[in-house]
Amino acid sequence: MHRVIDPMKLIQARGRRTQGDIVRASHGQISRQNISQWERGLYAPRQEHIAALLDALGVSFEDITSPYEEMVQVAQESRRRAKAA
Repeated sequence: MHRVIDPMKLIQARGRRTQGDIVRASHGQISRQNISQWERGLYAPRQEHIAALLDALGVSFEDITSPYEEMVQVAQESRRRAKAA
């Protein structure tokens, strides 16, 4: 099953730590801008960033991802609600 980064799970995994805390924990391998873009769902982490992100957060890949199909359904429902408003 194909999995994608879930912005809400990423935010939850960060918890009370700041983006700066995560940058420091990654030893500069990722930036605050990266984290912000991932948390807003604008971009997905590149392969080389995923390991640094997981290590900095202290979580597994499954902790910050959701099945692709589930994410598509969430996006479609959001679009339907936006059109109805």
